Amino acid sequence: MFLAYLRCSTLKQLKEGSINVQKEQVVRYAKYHKIQISKYYLDEGVSGAVEKPNLNRLMNDIMNAEVKGVITPDLTRFGRNTIELLTNVQTIQDLGKKFI
Repeated sequence: MFLAYLRCSTLKQLKEGSINVQKEQVVRYAKYHKIQISKYYLDEGVSGAVEKPNLNRLMNDIMNAEVKGVITPDLTRFGRNTIELLTNVQTIQDLGKKFI
C-alpha cells in the first residue's frame, strides 16, 4: 500500500481544480503500475512556506510497516525548497520505503 500526497498553494488553485488534476495524475500512474493507494493526504490552499499538517501526518504514518512508499504528482508539492524535499525523501528511503 502507498500513501499519496497532494497540495495546492492557494485557494485560487483549489477553486480551479488543482487537487483534482493532481489526484487524477496519481491515480492514473498507480493504475498503470498496479500500485494500491490506501490513503490520500491533502493540504488544500496551504502555501509551502507554512506548516503543512497533512504532510506531517503522512511523514508520521510512513512508519507503518504495511506502507511501501509515497507517491506525489510533482516534487514541488512535497517540499518548499531543496533541503526540505531532500530531507523528506531521505527519511522515506532510510525507512526502506519508495518515493515516487
